[in-house]
Amino acid sequence: MKERDSECVTVWLNEGGKKVAAGRCMLAYLGRVMEGQLPTDVEALRDLYLQGHQLTCTFHSAIIGLEQTLNTVRSEIQAHDGCNCSCGNVVCA
Repeated sequence: MKERDSECVTVWLNEGGKKVAAGRCMLAYLGRVMEGQLPTDVEALRDLYLQGHQLTCTFHSAIIGLEQTLNTVRSEIQAHDGCNCSCGNVVCA
Protein backbone atom coordinates (compact mmCIF):
# COMPACT_ATOMS: atom_id res chain seq x y z
CA MET A 1 0.00 0.00 0.00
CA LYS A 2 2.90 2.35 0.71
CA GLU A 3 4.01 2.36 -2.93
CA ARG A 4 0.57 3.28 -4.30
CA ASP A 5 -0.39 6.80 -5.30
CA SER A 6 -3.05 8.65 -3.35
CA GLU A 7 -5.71 8.29 -6.08
CA CYS A 8 -5.37 4.50 -6.06
CA VAL A 9 -5.61 4.42 -2.27
CA THR A 10 -8.64 6.72 -2.31
CA VAL A 11 -10.42 4.42 -4.77
CA TRP A 12 -9.50 1.38 -2.64
CA LEU A 13 -10.81 3.08 0.52
CA ASN A 14 -14.06 4.08 -1.20
CA GLU A 15 -14.63 0.56 -2.56
CA GLY A 16 -13.86 -0.91 0.85
CA GLY A 17 -16.33 1.45 2.47
CA LYS A 18 -19.00 0.35 -0.01
CA LYS A 19 -18.30 -3.30 0.86
CA VAL A 20 -18.65 -2.55 4.57
CA ALA A 21 -21.97 -0.79 3.93
CA ALA A 22 -23.21 -3.68 1.76
CA GLY A 23 -22.20 -6.20 4.42
CA ARG A 24 -24.06 -4.29 7.10
CA CYS A 25 -27.14 -4.19 4.83
CA MET A 26 -26.92 -7.98 4.38
CA LEU A 27 -26.80 -8.46 8.14
CA ALA A 28 -29.80 -6.18 8.62
CA TYR A 29 -31.73 -8.01 5.88
CA LEU A 30 -30.96 -11.39 7.42
CA GLY A 31 -32.22 -10.12 10.76
CA ARG A 32 -35.49 -8.94 9.22
CA VAL A 33 -35.97 -12.25 7.40
CA MET A 34 -35.34 -14.18 10.60
CA GLU A 35 -38.06 -12.14 12.34
CA GLY A 36 -40.60 -12.82 9.57
CA GLN A 37 -42.53 -15.90 8.57
CA LEU A 38 -40.73 -19.02 9.80
CA PRO A 39 -41.24 -22.67 8.89
CA THR A 40 -43.51 -24.70 11.17
CA ASP A 41 -41.31 -27.83 11.08
CA VAL A 42 -39.06 -27.81 14.16
CA GLU A 43 -36.10 -29.43 12.38
CA ALA A 44 -36.33 -27.00 9.46
CA LEU A 45 -36.52 -24.11 11.93
CA ARG A 46 -33.44 -25.32 13.82
CA ASP A 47 -31.53 -25.77 10.58
CA LEU A 48 -32.55 -22.31 9.36
CA TYR A 49 -31.53 -20.78 12.67
CA LEU A 50 -28.15 -22.51 12.63
CA GLN A 51 -27.44 -21.48 9.04
CA GLY A 52 -28.48 -17.91 9.78
CA HIS A 53 -26.29 -17.78 12.87
CA GLN A 54 -23.26 -19.18 11.02
CA LEU A 55 -23.78 -16.75 8.14
CA THR A 56 -24.15 -13.82 10.50
CA CYS A 57 -20.93 -14.72 12.34
CA THR A 58 -19.03 -15.05 9.06
CA PHE A 59 -20.36 -11.73 7.74
CA HIS A 60 -19.63 -10.00 11.03
CA SER A 61 -16.01 -11.21 11.10
CA ALA A 62 -15.43 -10.23 7.49
CA ILE A 63 -16.95 -6.79 7.94
CA ILE A 64 -15.00 -6.07 11.12
CA GLY A 65 -11.75 -7.19 9.47
CA LEU A 66 -12.30 -4.97 6.45
CA GLU A 67 -13.32 -2.06 8.62
CA GLN A 68 -10.16 -2.37 10.74
CA THR A 69 -7.98 -2.50 7.62
CA LEU A 70 -9.63 0.63 6.23
CA ASN A 71 -9.20 2.44 9.56
CA THR A 72 -5.51 1.49 9.69
CA VAL A 73 -4.87 2.81 6.19
CA ARG A 74 -6.79 6.01 6.90
CA SER A 75 -4.76 6.54 10.09
CA GLU A 76 -1.47 6.06 8.25
CA ILE A 77 -2.54 8.54 5.58
CA GLN A 78 -3.61 11.09 8.17
CA ALA A 79 -0.33 10.69 10.06
CA HIS A 80 1.63 11.15 6.83
CA ASP A 81 -0.42 14.20 5.85
CA GLY A 82 0.18 15.66 9.31
CA CYS A 83 3.98 15.55 8.99
CA ASN A 84 3.95 17.71 5.81
CA CYS A 85 6.19 15.28 3.95
CA SER A 86 6.92 15.98 0.31
CA CYS A 87 7.99 12.46 -0.64
CA GLY A 88 5.10 12.10 -3.12
CA ASN A 89 3.93 8.79 -1.62
CA VAL A 90 0.73 8.14 0.25
CA VAL A 91 2.82 7.21 3.30
CA CYS A 92 6.55 7.21 3.91
CA ALA A 93 8.43 3.93 3.79
